[in-house]
Amino acid sequence: MKKIPADKSKWPDELKRSYDYYDPRFDFYYDIKIKCKKCSHEFVWSAEGQKYETEVLKKAWNDRSLCSLCFKRYNLLKESLRRYKIMWLEESENSKSQAVYLKNWLECIREYKKYTNKYDSGMESHLTKLVGKT
Repeated sequence: MKKIPADKSKWPDELKRSYDYYDPRFDFYYDIKIKCKKCSHEFVWSAEGQKYETEVLKKAWNDRSLCSLCFKRYNLLKESLRRYKIMWLEESENSKSQAVYLKNWLECIREYKKYTNKYDSGMESHLTKLVGKT
């Protein structure tokens, strides 16, 4: 198991205000073996990766739960949802129910919710009604 010292001065402010900042257990990053919550593949979240995410990307409360392939898919889905939302906002009220991408957007939401419970359930319900009418 690899062990890398943490540079807590580079932690995001949110973590600097936490109890973890003063806890000696968090003076180091360790390789952690994790089972992907999506595909059940076992992978190692490296000490280097944890250090990079915390000290360079300034991500607080990292809990890696997806392997790299599922994590990439999750991010692609999140980006697709963002693009669909923009297209929706640019539609006129009259054309929204006829938009050609509604079915794909709904499929994207349904796939995305396999990864997280943080999704727009209201939009899923609305799209289900709209797609059902076509």
